[in-house]
Amino acid sequence: MIKIPANPEGIPAIRQATAAGISVNITLIFSVRVYEQVIDAYMSGLEERVANGLPISQIHSVASFFVSRWTRRWTSWSRRRGPDLLGKIAIANAKEAYQRFLKSVATPRWKALEAKGATRQRPLWASTGTKNKASGT
Repeated sequence: MIKIPANPEGIPAIRQATAAGISVNITLIFSVRVYEQVIDAYMSGLEERVANGLPISQIHSVASFFVSRWTRRWTSWSRRRGPDLLGKIAIANAKEAYQRFLKSVATPRWKALEAKGATRQRPLWASTGTKNKASGT
């Protein structure tokens, strides 16, 4: 797999690489909104291959969703709102991303690709280490 960042320039590159038959690891995903763009880019690349009569069963992808960076970003905000929130924002964001993954593989769009041999783009939880030793987040 090659790594492609989930930034504005990377999203079309994901589609292009997938359409070219290249397996990709999409990295630096921080938000659910961007993750949805990543899912769409992967499916669009597969659809382009299908439209061109090319196989899709040997193309693989992971979507590396960064978890602990959310904790670092929101630590001071969480402390002001209440210590019970500390570390929970990142987990909630990851849970929401996983729900989007489940929804994406339940769509007619995905089912049509799967019927042609597509493999699921797997979510990969990246940057999951504890950053704040005192809080466990």
